[in-house]
Amino acid sequence: MIEDFPVREKEPVVLKRVKLKPAACGRATSGFVPGYLGRCRGKVEPELQRLRNRGREGSGQRVRIALRPYQDEVFKDRSSGILILHWSRQIGKSFTLAAWAVDRLLSRPGRLVTVLSNSRENGAEFVAKCAEVCHLNGTEYESVDKSQGVRFQNMRMEVRIRAQGKTGRIKVLAANPRTARGFSGDLILDEFAFHEDSAAIWEAAEPILASNPDFLCRMASTGNGKHNLFYRMVAGGSTGVPPVTFGVPPKESDSAACNEPPGSPLPLFASVKSSLPDVFSSSESMVNPQPDSYYPTTVSGTKAEDSQKETKETKLDSSLTSFASVKDSDPGMFFSSEGFCVSRITRTQAYGMGVKIYDSNTREAITPEQARAQALDKKAYDQNYECAFADENLTLLSHELISAAERNDVGFICEQDWNTSVLAMMREAKGNLYVGFDVGRKVDLSVITVMEDLNGLKVVRGILRIQNMRLPEQQERLGEICRLPKFRRAAIDMTGLGLGLFEYAEEQFGYYRILGVNFSATVPVTRAVAMEGRKRETVRVTEAMAMELLQAYEDRRIQHPADARLRDDLRKPEKITTPGGRVSIAATRDEAGHADHFWSFALALEAGASAPTPFAIQVIPRRERGCLF
Repeated sequence: MIEDFPVREKEPVVLKRVKLKPAACGRATSGFVPGYLGRCRGKVEPELQRLRNRGREGSGQRVRIALRPYQDEVFKDRSSGILILHWSRQIGKSFTLAAWAVDRLLSRPGRLVTVLSNSRENGAEFVAKCAEVCHLNGTEYESVDKSQGVRFQNMRMEVRIRAQGKTGRIKVLAANPRTARGFSGDLILDEFAFHEDSAAIWEAAEPILASNPDFLCRMASTGNGKHNLFYRMVAGGSTGVPPVTFGVPPKESDSAACNEPPGSPLPLFASVKSSLPDVFSSSESMVNPQPDSYYPTTVSGTKAEDSQKETKETKLDSSLTSFASVKDSDPGMFFSSEGFCVSRITRTQAYGMGVKIYDSNTREAITPEQARAQALDKKAYDQNYECAFADENLTLLSHELISAAERNDVGFICEQDWNTSVLAMMREAKGNLYVGFDVGRKVDLSVITVMEDLNGLKVVRGILRIQNMRLPEQQERLGEICRLPKFRRAAIDMTGLGLGLFEYAEEQFGYYRILGVNFSATVPVTRAVAMEGRKRETVRVTEAMAMELLQAYEDRRIQHPADARLRDDLRKPEKITTPGGRVSIAATRDEAGHADHFWSFALALEAGASAPTPFAIQVIPRRERGCLF
C-alpha cells in the first residue's frame, strides 16, 4: 500500500513505503525511502548494503554470525601476524577461516585474501564455505571459477565482495611456490601439513607477508607426520628454521592474541553453556543460526527505531564478546618453541564445547573415548582427532628395514675425497658398478654412492660426502669412479645446479654411461607403484625412485655400511597422500641436509635399472664375391 506523509511545511516531499527484499534475507523488510524506487536507487542501495551486512563495528562492516567458543577466539584475533590452527578434523577449521576471510574483505574494502589449497576438492569446498558465511551474514557476493581445465595446478577460484565502492577478492589457488609468490595481501594456508614442498611455499610467501604489517597469515591443518614444516612450526621439532615475527604486535586488550611470553600457555576459550547467549542455546543454532533473532531487520528514520536498533546491536556485540570473558582450564592457545602462535583444539576439547560425535554404524551419539576405542588404527586416530603427530606409520624406511641392510664390512664412507684404499677395493670389484650422484653446493651435501651389483644384490661399496665444494672439483671426484674398469653407468641429479655437471660428464664419458634425472619430471608408472593399486599412468620421478628403493629394502636386496648419520638421512623421506589422492615423497630439510644419502641411493639404483644390457660383437670374415651371407 502507498501512503503519503508530509515531512516539512516548506517544500513538502512525498515518502512512499516500498518493500526491500535482499537475496540473503528470509523475509521482506519494510522501510521508508524518499521518492520512487526507480528514481532514487542511489539512496536505496546504501541502505540495502547496510542491511545485508548486518551491522557495523567502528566505521567498517563486519561478519556477525554465531561461532563456537574456540572458533570465535580465532576469528576475533586481528592482531597476530601468524596464527596456526592445529585442530582436530571435522570441527570447523575451514568455516572459521572462511568467516575470517569474509570479515577481512568487509572491514578492509578492496583487500585480497589468497588461499592456497592442497587439492581442487578442498579449494571448491573453501569457496562453498565462504558462500555459506555470506549467506548467513546477509552479504552479497559473487563466485567465479577462472580455472583453465580440470587440472589441479590450474585451479583459480574467486569469491568477490563489494564494500564501500571497492571489490575485495578471496582467491583460491593451487598450493605451490609459484602461486605463493603472486599475492599481495592476507594469506591462508589450508591443510598446510599436506602441501607438497611446504618449505618452498613458505620461503616464497614470507617476504610478502613481512612487507606490510597489515598482511596477516592463517594456517590450519591436522597433523601429517613429523617430517614437514607444519610440525616444525607447531611443535618446534627442529631448529633448522628460525622463528619469523612480523605484523602488528599483539594488543594486551585483544583476548585472542598470543601476548604471553613464548612457552607459556594461554587459557583456552570459554566453558560453553554457562555464558552462551540465548541465540546459541542449542547445538542446531550454533551451526545454522537464525539471523532474525539477533540482527536488526528494519530500515527506519525515527529516533525511537534508531535507538531500538542500537540496543539490538549492542546486545549482539556483548553476545559476541562474552565468549572471551569466560576461560577454560585446558590450554588452547600457546607459543611454540619456534615462536609461532598456535591454537590447538582436540576432538575431546571440541566435544566439551558442543561438537557431537556419532557412531559410524549405529549413528548414535558417542563420546571421544568410545570413538577411539572403535578405531582400528589408534595412531591414525590420535593424529587426526587428538592433535598427536604420527611418526613410524608415515616414514618410508622403518628402523627395521634399515637395520636389516646394515653391514660393518661391505663398504666405506669418505669425507670430501676418495680414500686410496677405497678406490683400490672398487677397482677389484667383481660385479658391475653403478653410481648415484645427488648434487649440492652449500646448503645441501653432495653425495656420491657407488653400488656393486652381485647377481641382483646391491652392495654399497663407497659413499663420498662433499660439503661446500666447487663443481669442477666435484666433477674430478666423479671422474675417478667413471674410469674404473667395472663402471657401467651413473645417474646424476640435474634438477638445479647439477645440470652443468651432468652435461660435462655426459660429454666426457658418453651419453650411454651418464644419465640425467630431473626431479620435477614425471615418468610412466613403475611396477612398484602399480602394485599399490595406483590407476594413474604417470607419477613423479621422485616417487618412482623412492618406491623402487623401498622395494629393494623390503626384498632384502640391498646392503650398506652402518652409520648414524646415514641412518638419520634415510629416515627423512615420508610418503604423503593428499586428500585428493595424490601421492608424493617429502623429506625435511635441516642442518644435516635434505635426505641427500637417500636420493643418492635411489639414483644409483636407477642407474642400474636403466643401464643398457650387455652385448657382444662378432666379427664375420668377408667371403668371396657373389656369395650371400
